[in-house]
Amino acid sequence: MRFRVCALAVIVAFGTLATAEQRSGPRFRPDDPLLADNDRAVDVGKMEERDDSDIYDFIEHTFFNPGTSVNIPALNVNTIDEVPDSSWFTNRTANGLPARDALARGPDTLPTLDISGWPVAEGKGEGATPGFRVRGPDGDLYQLKFDPVDNPEMATSAEVIGTAFYHAFGYNVVEMYLVEFDGSNYTMLPGATISFQGVKKRPLLRKDIDGVLEISARLPNGRYRADERKMP
Repeated sequence: MRFRVCALAVIVAFGTLATAEQRSGPRFRPDDPLLADNDRAVDVGKMEERDDSDIYDFIEHTFFNPGTSVNIPALNVNTIDEVPDSSWFTNRTANGLPARDALARGPDTLPTLDISGWPVAEGKGEGATPGFRVRGPDGDLYQLKFDPVDNPEMATSAEVIGTAFYHAFGYNVVEMYLVEFDGSNYTMLPGATISFQGVKKRPLLRKDIDGVLEISARLPNGRYRADERKMP
């Protein structure tokens, strides 16, 4: 009899504590929920440049099964299951969707971009989309990628529209513009080079640029439409 009374008392005590815990709600720290993650606070060291391998990428994604189907909760969310602002993400829809023109503009800060007179500075020897890089007035490199002859506006449109979508989702992406390149009147910087996977850099030749333009779609005005972004 005494054992039953003691057991009943313990059950009542635990029930009372559980009820009190539920009434008090979850316990948060003073800075909860974190709205920003200062991921630049730790120096991860100097980044090393590494060339992509198209052969490895093809083999891995064709004959193997990369990734995992294990259901693992995200580690970079705060206590209310939201992603805080960081160097790669910004909660742009926290207070509702931005205006339509802002969504369409994406990360771009200029309405248009004119690259007339920008010299070719570097070849693009990797990737599936043909292109090359030009040097802007600010001294930075800008990459141009073109459309295939059979599908004009296909690749460039996908690049620009996709960038706007990712920006709307919250990702911090580079500015992306549609530009026109004059293939009949361009210059090349002295010392311009091109490199391919497994091959050392060599001087960039005019025939390299002309070869890219030969397989790229032309606009009615004779120029070539390209998408343009600044190189990191």
